[in-house]
Amino acid sequence: MNGQNPNPPQPPAPNQPQPPSPPAPQIKPVSFIFVGPIQNPAAKNLRNVCCNTVSNGTKEIQILFSSNGGDVGEGFSLYNFLRALPVKLTMHSIGFVDSIAMMVFLAGEQRFCSSDSTFLFHDFATNFPTPGNVTRAQFAELHRASENFRLRSQELLKLRAAFTDEDFKSLQLYDKTTIYDAGFAKKKGIVHEVKDAVIPAGSLIANVDF
Repeated sequence: MNGQNPNPPQPPAPNQPQPPSPPAPQIKPVSFIFVGPIQNPAAKNLRNVCCNTVSNGTKEIQILFSSNGGDVGEGFSLYNFLRALPVKLTMHSIGFVDSIAMMVFLAGEQRFCSSDSTFLFHDFATNFPTPGNVTRAQFAELHRASENFRLRSQELLKLRAAFTDEDFKSLQLYDKTTIYDAGFAKKKGIVHEVKDAVIPAGSLIANVDF
């Protein structure tokens, strides 16, 4: 033997069909149900389920939403978090959108509401750090914080909906507690359409437990 392979490998025949590639996994849209306060652990749980589903490749998230408000700082943080998600985010009110929950709701690129949804506005409040008396400096600091929250919410309503500076004067949204219906929400751009909530067939569905 001269050390040569008696059966050298043959080159593949031209145009030989290749084995088919495995099909890409089907990424289903996801619907979350969030009915509760804008505070921990509810807000934390919503962030967690959104992170998990985005990590799994989801491109569309619908949140069926109802909240009577909660912590102002948590609300603005949750708004910015939801806006940062690399998905098509739809918010659909199925009940109440009250107070700071309005800012969270406005994070949706598409926003809808059921016909019996309501939207509540009122002045922002800040909690005293400790029970009892406060100094004038502490009171002034709390007042500045409340004014800052009001201005930030007004800017978001102008940016994400159809409110104007004149609306805040004429409607007195933050001077008294006022509840508006779905028709008002559509007129002012809080929602794009009034319609019943629908979870598409085949969607993944999860309730955000608190």
